[in-house]
Order: sequence, then structure tokens, then C-alpha cells
Amino acid sequence: MRLMVIMIAAALAIAGALPLAALAPNEGKEPAAAPADTLLDRVSGRWVAQGNSFGPETVSELDWAKTLDGRFYRIDYRIQTAGNGRIIFAGTGHYRATKAKATSGYWADSGGELHPLSVRFTDDRIETIWGRADGKMGRTHYALESGDTAMRVTDWLLSPEGWRQFNTALFTRRAP
Repeated sequence: MRLMVIMIAAALAIAGALPLAALAPNEGKEPAAAPADTLLDRVSGRWVAQGNSFGPETVSELDWAKTLDGRFYRIDYRIQTAGNGRIIFAGTGHYRATKAKATSGYWADSGGELHPLSVRFTDDRIETIWGRADGKMGRTHYALESGDTAMRVTDWLLSPEGWRQFNTALFTRRAP
């Protein structure tokens, strides 16, 4: 199919119906950057936070990136102790790529948890509900701040008394 399109474009160029430059519009130029047109594009990259998640002084890292031919965004999340770098928690999620205001995905982590994700997007926040109503259920918000240079991540767990916050961290963007 691609060969046929190239052959038709070449024929039109030879006939004068299509400028020859249209066959290679970026010839000799850097490729144009794709616009960051979704919130998942905006959070893509490496993020680091320091704090005391789950008790000891820790360093937390988030890495967001497109994966699987751009059909998903992958998040890798690690919490390690600040002193010796021992990983005390790690998880990976996949969010279905979309330009819509909602999507789905899944989460798996070093605690043996495997959860479906129900995701909603606002202008600057990813709101994720994870788990099932008939089992463990929680929510995580990833909120961009300070012109997209910081991201506040807050986690809650649903208990019989309602939503209970169990973790929050302010991440800053790091160079790749």
C-alpha cells in the first residue's frame, strides 16, 4: 500500500500536479516534533521525589512513556530506601492511549496486586480508580503543577469508613 502511494505521488510530481518537494517535505530538516496533545503526553518522562513513603526516608521514581507502537502509555513506579537504594515497592501500569477524556488499563506490582484501571482526565490531572468493587479498591491522582515541572501523586484506599489517603509525594521532572 505504501509503495502504491509513493508511486502515485511520484507520477503526480512528474506530471506537474504535485510539487516534487511534497514527496520529501522534511528533506534536509530535522523532523517536526509531535505536539503534546494529551495529558499522557505531558506527563511522559522521568520524575523523582524524596520523602518518607511507607516509613523510612525514600526516593521515588516515576517513568511514563509511550509503548507498544504508541497504543499504550506505560508507567513504571519504584520506591527505594534513600540510604542503600533497596527497592521496597515497584509497580507497572499500562494506560490505553486516547484523546478522549477517559480510558482504561491495568496495574501490577511487587506486592502481587493486579488491578484493572478506570481512568479519567481533567486539564491537569489523571484520576485513576484501581481494583474492583468486590475486592480491594483504591484511587491515585497524578496532578501536574508549576507549569508541568512538578507532579503531585496522591493515593487513597477505600475502607468501610470511606476513602483513606495513604501516600502523597511531590515529584519533579528529570532530564532523560
